[in-house]
Amino acid sequence: PLQKRPRKRPRHKPGQNGTFHKAEERLRKAERGLSFPALWGFPGEIFRRGWGAGKFPSSFDKTAVTALVVGESVTEIGQNAFDGFTALETITLPDGLTKIGTSAFTNTAYYADDANWENGALYIGQYLVDADNVSGAFTAKEGTVLIADYALTSESAMTSFSAPEGLRFIGEGAFRNCSRMETLSLPASVEDISGENYIANNTYYERSAFSGCTALESITVASGNVRYSDAGDNLIDTEQNILLVGSANSEIPTDGSVTRIMAGAFVYGGSYTNGMQQDGALYVSGCLVAENDSIDGMLTVREGTWLIADLVFWREMYITEASLPDSVQYIGNYAFYACGQLASVTFGSGLVSIGEGAFRGCYSLASVTIPANVTYIGADAFWYCNALSSMTFGQTSGWTVSGTTREGELTVSVPQERFSDSWGIAEMFIGNRYGGYYYFETAAGYTDIENAVWKRA
Repeated sequence: PLQKRPRKRPRHKPGQNGTFHKAEERLRKAERGLSFPALWGFPGEIFRRGWGAGKFPSSFDKTAVTALVVGESVTEIGQNAFDGFTALETITLPDGLTKIGTSAFTNTAYYADDANWENGALYIGQYLVDADNVSGAFTAKEGTVLIADYALTSESAMTSFSAPEGLRFIGEGAFRNCSRMETLSLPASVEDISGENYIANNTYYERSAFSGCTALESITVASGNVRYSDAGDNLIDTEQNILLVGSANSEIPTDGSVTRIMAGAFVYGGSYTNGMQQDGALYVSGCLVAENDSIDGMLTVREGTWLIADLVFWREMYITEASLPDSVQYIGNYAFYACGQLASVTFGSGLVSIGEGAFRGCYSLASVTIPANVTYIGADAFWYCNALSSMTFGQTSGWTVSGTTREGELTVSVPQERFSDSWGIAEMFIGNRYGGYYYFETAAGYTDIENAVWKRA
């Protein structure tokens, strides 16, 4: 009698779920050596997601691997990638890595071998991947091109950092909470500093490379760096116009090179030559950069202030009103995030930009008037403002919306069934609320307000 042929195991292309089935036999043949991606055939971008516990086949004994070779197509190694490869003593990494996640090689024989450490830092070839008990003035060794995520975090005995020419990449949180570091010197070759402090799912994530570096007195970037500047004794990303971290002697440029100040760049209670504290808020060079959680009721921003930093008042539940002077031009990302009792905000005429999520979750805010000079409203700026029923635009023409399901020219209009003609085109009703979503009208039709970025030419 005819018998059914046994079903073949489904074949998967590299990178799809199930690839391990095909690779399992190769792993057994690998004996005590492991090679990426030559052995597996994975493209580099798959490896970016990182490999760690649970990422390998259940039959694979990672504690038996003593050698690792990562192929040239790999550009990033993820967090905890080889954590727990306890016998791993030889590691070969490619030249093209741009990121190494935190704890990628902890709990390995390589990590435990004192011979691989130099002046308190662990190197794998040209990559500085971790540090422990660094003290005093520290200089990365010659040839270092990358500092891994959180590599030097909480090295509180380190008083200064410098690196030779050739350093290109600094990972997120790399110097987080280096609370005694007074001097920072970066070469002209640095091209990317990762990480940003931000809000997600109502949680504050501290990912900035220099968050918590509260003792900085001097910041130097070698001349010739095409992206980063030390203007005014600050570290500034000139490509994005963001001040990443300041120092005790900071003088914030007013020439347009800074339009955002990252959360944590300055701390309340810090000593700043050009700083002053007033009514629970810290101002440095005319920028409101931090506060001490004591503001209750009316918030009146100091006259002459021109910028409000990211996340300054996030979840400040006792602010009920806010008044910004005409001098304020920039409101940072998530600056008033989840100020649940904020019912009224008055913008000055000089306002130009409202950052991403600036008033997200201000569920008591009923109406907003956007001054005529505003040209940018970031994504989610008024998302989950449940009481918001209208926005008044000082300038109604030239607006476009992007980042949503329907992009195009923003039509500022009033549903006739809700408002009378006397409201005019300067009023915009943020649609009817369906299951927590607000809608506004574009030339392409109605779209939700979440993720919308509004720009005006």
